[in-house]
Amino acid sequence: LTVRDQVAAEQLLADRLGIERWALVIGASMGGHRVLEWAVGAPDRVGAVAVVASTARTTAEQAAWAHAQSLAIR
Repeated sequence: LTVRDQVAAEQLLADRLGIERWALVIGASMGGHRVLEWAVGAPDRVGAVAVVASTARTTAEQAAWAHAQSLAIR
């Protein structure tokens, strides 16, 4: 499941809810990746974006930490 897949699902949900455009899309960490995808993939559907503590790519170290965090939650 990619960030692009997640944003596509969010776009479908927004369509079903009748939301044509978001005033602001904000996200941190992996949410920031999704904000960037919204900005690039659907720029006409967002008024502004705020990316917090994120990058354009995930490093191997970030993925490893995310896995450990997921295991701790489970």
